[in-house]
Amino acid sequence: MDMSQGLPSSLSFALMKIQGVSVNSFEITPTSGSSTVTSNSQIRITLPTNCLMDFKTSRLYFSVEVSGTNARLPAGIKSLFSRLTMSAGGSVIYQGSNFLNIQSYVSGFAENDGEGGINGHSEIVVASSVQGSAIAATAAETYAAGLSGGNGTLFSIDLCELSKMSPRILDTSLLPNLELIFYTAGRNVVAAPKGNLPSGSGGNDMDIINATSTANQDFAIVAPRFVVNAYSLLDGSYAMSLRQRMEDLGFLEAMFPQTLCFSQPFTGGNARFALSAACLDKITCIWRRSAKVNATGPCVPVAGYLTAKNDGTEGPGVPSLGTSGGVDKTGLCAYQGQYQHCSAPFSVPAHDANDAGGAMVTAADFGVAGVTGAGGQFRCQYAINSARVPQFQADTTQWYDLSKWANNVVEHDDIKSKVEYLYNKFHTAYPFNLPQEPWGKPACTGIDTRSSNTFVEILGSGNVDVAHYDVLAMAKISSILRIGAGKSLEVVQ
Repeated sequence: MDMSQGLPSSLSFALMKIQGVSVNSFEITPTSGSSTVTSNSQIRITLPTNCLMDFKTSRLYFSVEVSGTNARLPAGIKSLFSRLTMSAGGSVIYQGSNFLNIQSYVSGFAENDGEGGINGHSEIVVASSVQGSAIAATAAETYAAGLSGGNGTLFSIDLCELSKMSPRILDTSLLPNLELIFYTAGRNVVAAPKGNLPSGSGGNDMDIINATSTANQDFAIVAPRFVVNAYSLLDGSYAMSLRQRMEDLGFLEAMFPQTLCFSQPFTGGNARFALSAACLDKITCIWRRSAKVNATGPCVPVAGYLTAKNDGTEGPGVPSLGTSGGVDKTGLCAYQGQYQHCSAPFSVPAHDANDAGGAMVTAADFGVAGVTGAGGQFRCQYAINSARVPQFQADTTQWYDLSKWANNVVEHDDIKSKVEYLYNKFHTAYPFNLPQEPWGKPACTGIDTRSSNTFVEILGSGNVDVAHYDVLAMAKISSILRIGAGKSLEVVQ
């Protein structure tokens, strides 16, 4: 055996020793937005100037106050934020996108990168809060008091794409003063159902819009605090090695992902956008109902889950997968916000104009004629400067597997059935880089689209609704932060 090539970790007895390691955590009060932050506002955080900050585990903590009749928080607490930026000395390093909420939601089911159910509000609640308290018939779901009389926190979010910084620990003393800005989303992320029961008089109250008012549903972030997890090394060897590397190369490099988003009406034949990036890794597309994206409305049932009352009495709604008749008498109700509703853009089955009430029974019947027939179902492919990928127009079954390949997952943990994929969580993702393992050294292997005016097209055919859908294309790129002497910075993206 040639030992010069090294041994796998399972056979290696080699040890690395670093002396003088200390660990600590710091709670930071925002410079603005430290008390109550309404929708469409900002929370500004100034980071420590001299520490080894762990970007993966540092988080924003907060509670939430919800107002309005029957108002409900969305699935995924990141949905309350529309954007995150980071600047150094006033210069923007990470600009994010204005679609952070839906981007994070899609990452949850497409990349198996969802928020935890403990601090993340992973589901839309029905009649009781995440703390177990019953919600009255016309009351909003709210957590104004948190867990400690108004000063505690209940939810937390990480730094989104910045949490995937590599290396995950950065010496902030090498950078100008760092500032994070969390932008809160609009009030449309809060659902406004008719009632607080999965089934009631006239149908499923959760998927019928609040008849009294949809104008007063809103949210506010309460008592936000940012916690930095940090390290220090007392022997000075790490600082010395950084200086040496900077002298040898002229700079240090850190890499982080960033998503560029493009939204436009989908007319069926194609959608087109311009893209310039040094390293394009992946493109993911979702389709959402145009009239629902920015409007406050009811909840959308997730297909394959229980939509009836606990006694098994059937009510209108997307049927669950169970006993004869499609509705099982056991199980859980599951919902998503209408702005989160990622449905395949079929022309049939016909969605109700308002996507509310009794039409939901047939809205998810993708076995109807015209969907499964030869040449009938929706197909699409991408084209980058006329070079088409895949080489054929893939159908929805093929796109499910292509998307797993693009996201380097064996199965989508949060998609439990074919109808849930088509009706609630439809996405088409295609890779342009080499696959990478979470423990591997990061590498820029995507395509460079900077040399020419690169246009990306989404080409569709078959059973397409040409009037009622917007397509959101999310281009994931690798950005490189170069840190030079004297705290000089350059971002390659």
